[in-house]
Amino acid sequence: MKNKKLNLFHLTILVMNSILGIGIFSLPQNIAQFSSAFALIITWIITSIGIISITISLVLLSKFKPNLDGGIYSYAKSGFGNTVGFLSAWGYWISAIISNISYLLIFFSSLMICINIFTINFLKNTNQINSFIVESIFLWSIHLIILHGIKITKLIYNLSTIAKLLPLIIFIFFNILNFDKNIFYSDFYGIEMNIPILEQIQNTVLIILWLFIGIEGAIVISRKSKKKKFIGYATLLAVFFILLLYIIITFISIGNISRSNLALIENPSIITILINQIGKYGKIIITFSFIFAMCSSYLTWMILAIEIPYLASLDDIFPKIFSLKNKNDIPYYSLWITNFMIQFSLMLIHIFKYTNYTKLLTIASEIILIPYIFVSSTLIKISFNKKKILTIFVGFINILYFIWLIYSSKLIYLFLSFILYLIGFFLFFIKKKYFL
Repeated sequence: MKNKKLNLFHLTILVMNSILGIGIFSLPQNIAQFSSAFALIITWIITSIGIISITISLVLLSKFKPNLDGGIYSYAKSGFGNTVGFLSAWGYWISAIISNISYLLIFFSSLMICINIFTINFLKNTNQINSFIVESIFLWSIHLIILHGIKITKLIYNLSTIAKLLPLIIFIFFNILNFDKNIFYSDFYGIEMNIPILEQIQNTVLIILWLFIGIEGAIVISRKSKKKKFIGYATLLAVFFILLLYIIITFISIGNISRSNLALIENPSIITILINQIGKYGKIIITFSFIFAMCSSYLTWMILAIEIPYLASLDDIFPKIFSLKNKNDIPYYSLWITNFMIQFSLMLIHIFKYTNYTKLLTIASEIILIPYIFVSSTLIKISFNKKKILTIFVGFINILYFIWLIYSSKLIYLFLSFILYLIGFFLFFIKKKYFL
């Protein structure tokens, strides 16, 4: 935005915030619920190859197409035209909206663990109402913050990154000290789960992929970078750091608490474990850290969510109304429409009591697979033209990784993803017909 360009440090923090969301605070329980230690090792090998390959692809594309600012949307459009560009932008936008809804769903229960605002009986009787009210207040508070522009959010990025890492560092410290290899190797292959190793891996990969949605963060807002070369550096630095952090946290968790017990811990599991480990005063630190982490993660995802429709509208792919800005250079119609969609979805979710955030994040992961496939295909197409064998190889690794993820998906989630894309395609047809 005008006169508010981001340097390498701030851009790296932004990408870290894009990736390091509140999902990590539920990671130990999510993993223990579906995967044994052995399956987790294989899952992380596959995921590391896939995520690093995706990251390299995005960095390469930022060099091959330095004039493109819209990340996965603009690369897909450049490679295969407006229709594919729209589907990519639509998929990314819907995935971001669903991700933000999942953040809001876990926000209330997480807040109750950190600070006992209401009595237990009150929560039991009117939990859906309380949850909806608190989530809505949080939604529109972040809305107002964004309307004030990037200057405010940069300060929050810096403070919240520290606050977000603080409980994770404390968690790693305590759990490394208490690591017990006997606990780690107990039920190493997940025999007690009575689930085949392949199925354990399949149940885990999409959850882990969702934790990395946001690696394209620096590319998406590359307009705000002081120098184009910062985009690749920021993305690589952030991804390698976060990848290492996730791996350490998952393995030390199942080396402290048996997998079966860890799977039963209330989410966010890291917060629950830490509160029990460091007592009353630690609870105060964790509470404020988690609140900052929540605000930061949601804020970053919301900025990414409104940026893609804005950029697509500049290319006349989304309706032009999405390109209108306020005095703080914020695409405010994009923000209002996105938040009204989130609010309406949140209302429906609470009415029908479909509050399982892990299912929502799985849907978000599957929806964003299509934009990622388009990006990888664009890299392959460009690499063939430039006769760059190595980058062709990187592109095909991506495609194989995404095919594996689709194979690992459940049919119901694939069907829901198909329906959402079908709706998008219909809206694109209406937009073209009536020149919106």
